[in-house]
Amino acid sequence: MTIGRKLFRCCTGLVLIALLLGLVSAVNADEEYPLRPADTSSPRATLGGFIKTTDDIYSRMRAVLQTYAESDRMHMTAD
Repeated sequence: MTIGRKLFRCCTGLVLIALLLGLVSAVNADEEYPLRPADTSSPRATLGGFIKTTDDIYSRMRAVLQTYAESDRMHMTAD
């Protein structure tokens, strides 16, 4: 196999990997953007957004604390 052919295969492989990674990131782009600004179009929308965000934070922290309470560790891990 010549050097040119090896280089071509290597470049082709890199291009395919780049395309696959681009496809994965495009699929993940459909997820909700976590830092989007709050909907402040009306007082009701503002309060609803605040309640939704607060409930989300509460449920995540509850899960973390529950996992910690069920473990035998003295300190929480970085995870």
